Amino acid sequence: MAVSPEGTRSKTQRWKTGFYWIAQQAGVPIVMTYLDYPRKLSGIGPVFQPTGDVEADMAAIKAWHGSIVGEPPPECMWSMEADIYPLLAPELADLIDGSIG
Repeated sequence: MAVSPEGTRSKTQRWKTGFYWIAQQAGVPIVMTYLDYPRKLSGIGPVFQPTGDVEADMAAIKAWHGSIVGEPPPECMWSMEADIYPLLAPELADLIDGSIG
């Protein structure tokens, strides 16, 4: 079974743990994966067996994901696009925002 991460539309101070509890209760390992948004990379990492010590296990999972950057929440995308658009050729910026076609 694959469980996608629990998402949120706003910035949070902690990771949600639903995936952890599902794996721990089912007695199955967690296969760590990643989507690195800025580098446009994805991949599969190590298999992690939950021990039941959620604090220690989540610290280990977070440490493995340390340098990976996810996609910013939607409200951040607008300011990011405003910073990127001037760097694009005008026809590309128009294509992205739907002005062409």
